Amino acid sequence: MKFIEQGPYAEARKAARRILEIANSVEPVQGGRIHIEKINGPFLREGGTPPEYGAGLEYAIARGWLWKHESGTYVKFTPAGASCSREGKTSAMNTPSTWWPSER
Repeated sequence: MKFIEQGPYAEARKAARRILEIANSVEPVQGGRIHIEKINGPFLREGGTPPEYGAGLEYAIARGWLWKHESGTYVKFTPAGASCSREGKTSAMNTPSTWWPSER
């Protein structure tokens, strides 16, 4: 019997963390909008799967770190997620372990 190895983003929390890291690296447009393709493209190219991406995005939304527009075309950092956004970081806080939002 063969066992399938789980990917690096099999856990929703890990996928959400990577999604936030990618979103943080994207330059927002029009009032903080981050187009969804700027996040899902890099995530999938790094070996994530569509179900892992969906679970990670929903995890980040459920935790209140991201807000997704009803059209699904863009996300924004929420006030709770702003601590990990480009605007919320300082030069001394550039590693994910120092700016990862706390669990609720």
